[in-house]
Amino acid sequence: MSYRFASFEQWKASGALPSPSGVALEILRLTQSDSATIAQLAHALQADPALAGRLVKFANSALSSPARPTVAIPDAVKRLGFAVVRQLCLGFSVLHGSREGACVGFDYPRFWSRSLATALAAESLSCRVKVLAPEESFTCGLLADIGTLAIASLHPERFSTILESGAVGIQLASAEREAFGADHLELSAAMLEDWRLPAICVDAVFHSEQPERTGFPASGRAQQLCEIVSLARVVGQYFVADIETRKRIVPPMLVRAAALAIDSVELAQMCDTVGEGWQRWGEVLGVGTGTPPRLDTAALPPTPVTVLAAGADSSPGAAAVPALLPPLKVIVVSDHAEVRTGLGEMLIGFGHRVSSHADAKSAIGAALTESPDVVIVDLAGEATGATSLCATLRATSLGQQIYLLGTRVAGPLTDPKLGLDRVPVSGVDAGPDDFLCPPVDAAMLDLRLRAARRALVLRNALQCSQSERRKLEADLEVASRRVQRAALTDALTGLGNRKLAFDCLAKAWGRTEPQHKPLSCLVIGTDHFRRMNVLLGPSAADQALSTLAVALRESVPANYTVCRIGGDEFMVIAPQTDRPDAVACAERLRATVEGGFGAASPTGQAGALLTLSIGVATGDSALREAGALAHLAEGAMQVAKREGRNRVRTAAADLPRPAAR
Repeated sequence: MSYRFASFEQWKASGALPSPSGVALEILRLTQSDSATIAQLAHALQADPALAGRLVKFANSALSSPARPTVAIPDAVKRLGFAVVRQLCLGFSVLHGSREGACVGFDYPRFWSRSLATALAAESLSCRVKVLAPEESFTCGLLADIGTLAIASLHPERFSTILESGAVGIQLASAEREAFGADHLELSAAMLEDWRLPAICVDAVFHSEQPERTGFPASGRAQQLCEIVSLARVVGQYFVADIETRKRIVPPMLVRAAALAIDSVELAQMCDTVGEGWQRWGEVLGVGTGTPPRLDTAALPPTPVTVLAAGADSSPGAAAVPALLPPLKVIVVSDHAEVRTGLGEMLIGFGHRVSSHADAKSAIGAALTESPDVVIVDLAGEATGATSLCATLRATSLGQQIYLLGTRVAGPLTDPKLGLDRVPVSGVDAGPDDFLCPPVDAAMLDLRLRAARRALVLRNALQCSQSERRKLEADLEVASRRVQRAALTDALTGLGNRKLAFDCLAKAWGRTEPQHKPLSCLVIGTDHFRRMNVLLGPSAADQALSTLAVALRESVPANYTVCRIGGDEFMVIAPQTDRPDAVACAERLRATVEGGFGAASPTGQAGALLTLSIGVATGDSALREAGALAHLAEGAMQVAKREGRNRVRTAAADLPRPAAR
């Protein structure tokens, strides 16, 4: 099914739709090619350091399950896979390029804050309900409401009027269709389809506001993903709503959670996890988040997930008799119809959900779409392809979470003569977790399933503990980076300090020297700073330095580095800049400060007193190291001060040079 409608191509051609950056488009192009390599993707990502950094951080995040921290772009691409890299680059790029717009009634920061919470909720839910890789669910949630942003970009004035009317949900969609010929869900689906996201993700987004009307099989993968995205969107709304609105959101959120067999306690725990990630990722992506709301389970109505026990009355109005344990999703695989029927009847009698298959091919397809808890496979049936079934499931991340129960039944289930003695060694080595020995009766089957349930609980608990450990490692890494950043940052001005200045100068020197490209260095000293400190006091002097730092940073090109190297001195590192351009830059800085930072100077009298003496040095073949370049610039700055201050001087050939090492 295609979601493209008549006016979509026209809207797309207008250039007003949110779209990924050039680097993200190149990633999309590469990942659509069968011949693309990891090296090509990594090379393309290097053109956008911010995007590459977010991708590496995501590869190291708790829910992406890294075995060890990744620092290299190729390792991150290899760990995540081409499909996930494509989707994440798409989502991060669209977020970065659509932070603001012309629609007055549309709250852009709130939109991205809600979308981030939706993405993290979808990711967390996919770890519990295994229908899609968590990384893919993250992108699906992040872009689930992209159609709303697109309408705000296409028709800002008319859409602002609609939003001011207070229409939400179905009423909003109806108003959008009447005004624009399509609603936000249709446009979201069309855009995701155009960006080539998986069809199951596009379907989930399109049906996310009314998942009960999809028409998909209730236990199927597509329906479960619709429920995940639907619940994730409600969680996203809950995170950005005010207190009164949150009270109205809780009941539908509990209903959506119950559809995924999640009770209020589990939902509250998931919201806590999402809240932690919401703040952490908000800082990384530059998205405002605020304090995550807590879902108070004590104030919530109980929402137990009950199933009918075997033999319970299922007629309308009858009281539901809770089973002792929640049901399992079980797939039975055997080429004997009698075995499939017998096991199926016993399983249904216990209240479990069952599907049966006669061959490995159909069973594998069902396992990957239905996400069963247990697969019972007849290891003796050659027609079944039991060995290949087990091996195939064990080779996939989803299949590794399934409990495989092997058996060997070629006749009546209760025949005591049938045992495991004829099971081939290859079937045993293929990876079943346990074996069901004939004769098979209800008590034996129930015992094995209880053991399977305990194993699944322990497996999930291990995954949770590993996720917590990885989250702790990620938090420690973030804290370590903050400490490192603080160690390289000047506390007063927010610029890099002396250590960072000389580190950056050395790196710039190492990049430019082999390519014979010019590198210039400016050392800037304020004039009569001590006098200003005495006349106006330390507070005014510090404020003047802070304002000067802002002026310097905003007055140089983006590829220049500005640092405070001590007291009232600053350094500007100017890569690929020859002497004339460096002198012109220095003169521009001097003139800007001489004017008191302009008429609206926040420093008042202090700004009027400040002037600059600037020394400029440009690398040449006589220099052997970066430190010599800085020394020359500092010497030129001292010459400017001796000659009367408030001037620019370049490093002359007769200035003393440090001896080459």
